Amino acid sequence: MVDVYMKYNPYTVETVIEIDGKNVMENGKLSKYKNERLQVWIHELLPTLIEELNEDSIHIRFKGTLPDYEDLREACQQFSSIRIEHIPAKESADKMEELKKLVEHMQSGPFESLRNEKVKENFYKALNSEFEIAVIATMSSGKSTLINALLGKELMPSKNEACTATIARIKNVPERSTFSAVCYDADGNEITSKENVTYEDMDDFNNNRTVSVIEVEGNIPPISAKTMNLVLVDPEFDSFEAILGK
Repeated sequence: MVDVYMKYNPYTVETVIEIDGKNVMENGKLSKYKNERLQVWIHELLPTLIEELNEDSIHIRFKGTLPDYEDLREACQQFSSIRIEHIPAKESADKMEELKKLVEHMQSGPFESLRNEKVKENFYKALNSEFEIAVIATMSSGKSTLINALLGKELMPSKNEACTATIARIKNVPERSTFSAVCYDADGNEITSKENVTYEDMDDFNNNRTVSVIEVEGNIPPISAKTMNLVLVDPEFDSFEAILGK
């Protein structure tokens, strides 16, 4: 039985395969996959190893994350003479904890530009797996109709005139049966909230000049959210220009 050591890093997308201390990913048939994602070429791995080693009895010691190990183990199932052993590598959760500690450390570090609450805020916002999609269109072009079609109900009011600088963020929460809304002023202070919000409620919020942001939560039926939360952002045209600094 031939011993093969394999290490795959999904973050740098780099593979090392060593046989007798020699990295076979530098030359040979597998070298073209050195910087390709494992799942793209995993079906080529075992047949190529068997061919190059002229041996089908192989013991693979795989160092990598659990999901990648499971993919490799599945590929090995059709080869009864191949054994696979897992050497755990740092998982995504471990990497995130290290990043959190680094960001916290930066707040007391020597670089003033990094001792910025906005940097910290943006970092934690990135961690919450929210994926924002801004729905942008000119006046009376059917933007509200599109959003309402996605929501599966008439919720977003449409207007034939320029609106106030109100931004609506609609977050997909699949377990909810109704939509709720919380309104904030320009300083982030909560003004009002409403459960089971209706079209009329949203129209009132949009006409309230003290309301700057409306945070809406509810189930967006066509969207399947697993590893991320979809957030539809409906900026009024003038407020979107303000975001761009125009």
